[in-house]
Amino acid sequence: MVGAVAPSRGQRRHFPPPAAAGSLNVYADLRQDLDATLAHVVGQAVVALALGCEIHLAVEPHPGGKFFEGVCYARHPGGELPSEFSRPLGVAGLVSMLAFLRGSPEEVDPDDVFDRLQSGELELSAADASTAEGFTLADVAFALDVLRTRWPVVEQEVEYMAPIILHGGQRLN
Repeated sequence: MVGAVAPSRGQRRHFPPPAAAGSLNVYADLRQDLDATLAHVVGQAVVALALGCEIHLAVEPHPGGKFFEGVCYARHPGGELPSEFSRPLGVAGLVSMLAFLRGSPEEVDPDDVFDRLQSGELELSAADASTAEGFTLADVAFALDVLRTRWPVVEQEVEYMAPIILHGGQRLN
C-alpha cells in the first residue's frame, strides 16, 4: 500500500515480561501488555491524524497468547508518506507507550528518549525503526507535543478498547 506504514507489528516489547507459568497474575500481566500495546498503536494513530493521514488500527493476541501485537496503518492523502511525517510517526508509538506506563506524557522527556534510543537502551521495533529512519530530537519532541495535546484520546481509547479485545471482541478503526 503506497504511503502506508505498519509501525507496530514486529519485534515485541515486553512491558511487563510475559508471566511465568502458573502465575496468579497472568490476567493482570496480559491486561498490562494489552494496555501498553494499545497506547503504542493509538499514540501512533493520534500523531498520524495530526499529520493529516488516514488510519486503520488492529490489535490482536499473539498466536502464543501471552501478549498482544498491534498495527497502525497510516496513509497520506498525497501518496508516499513524506520522511518529515514518517520519522515522528515511527517514534510516536514508543513515546506514547512510555507516557502511558509512566502515567502521563508530562513524565516523558524528549531529550531522554532520544538519548536512550541513540544509546540502544530503548529500541524501536523493526517496522518502527524503518519508519523512523533518520529520526532526530525534533521528531521525538514533535511526537511528544502532539501526544501531550491529545492525551485524553489515548487514555480513552485504551480504556474503551482493552475490555473488548481482552474478552474476544475486536474493534477496528
